[in-house]
Amino acid sequence: MDVELDDVIAIRELTQGDRNVRVRIGRPQMEADMRSARCSWEIDGLESGSVRHHAYGVDTVQALSLALGMIGDHLAHQARLGSAIEFDGTPELGFPTNLRTERFE
Repeated sequence: MDVELDDVIAIRELTQGDRNVRVRIGRPQMEADMRSARCSWEIDGLESGSVRHHAYGVDTVQALSLALGMIGDHLAHQARLGSAIEFDGTPELGFPTNLRTERFE
């Protein structure tokens, strides 16, 4: 999916092992038909590679909220598959998630 990141409103710097990981969130925007909104986001620097997506909602608040949840779930999943992901030296990344972050041995 080729996703253009709209005007960036937020950036969070994370680490995964010795890798720098950057989360960028675009400004939520109403779609042309004014019936839905889109919020673009991307994560660069993960061991598994970069990811870019859109979250869609009924308005810009819901689109932003869903984008934050999608980011949190993606990061939690990646942390379970590879090296731990940290923000400021802690595994608390500051994004909502429905996934458990601990690893199962």
